[in-house]
Amino acid sequence: MAIRDWTIVDLLEVIRQPKPAWGGGSAGAVAGAMAFALIEKISLIAKIDANELTSLRNNLLQWAEDDTLAYQTMIKPSGDSSRSIQNINNSLEISAKIAEGCLSGIQTSGDLMALVKPGLRADLFVAAHLCYTGCYSAVANIKTNAERLYPQSDWLDTCRHLGRRLDEAAGNIHRWMVHYPVSEICY
Repeated sequence: MAIRDWTIVDLLEVIRQPKPAWGGGSAGAVAGAMAFALIEKISLIAKIDANELTSLRNNLLQWAEDDTLAYQTMIKPSGDSSRSIQNINNSLEISAKIAEGCLSGIQTSGDLMALVKPGLRADLFVAAHLCYTGCYSAVANIKTNAERLYPQSDWLDTCRHLGRRLDEAAGNIHRWMVHYPVSEICY
């Protein structure tokens, strides 16, 4: 059954199982999907086109499933070393997609801050933080798996690049919280 057909209880039950997957990467992608749902809601309230946001939300849900399947394939022993490397690359590519999708959610949240009323900004801050969490989980997966399974690849450079972008996004979130007051948040 596809994740889009699960209840929240189903999702939490699958995540809590003492198995390698569903893990942080899939949970991070779901966090990103939840963020995009919030961004969509604010866009619709503000009468801003949300079609691309719906696509990104759906992609993140699909990448959550893909991440689990890719990780399960990656950890299966294979006698074919080229197939093993292909499986590792596939898993790392999915993590990179999750990271990029979540980074775009952070930026979209920031772009909308100036366009909406202060009362709507709280949801955008939550979305930005959920996207941060999703991106962080993806970067952590890339780092862990590349170091452990494929250290001679370019994936560690990709991880450092994504990590720098994530640090920059965290700075932006902090600046937005100072620049765009939200009456519902006391900090």
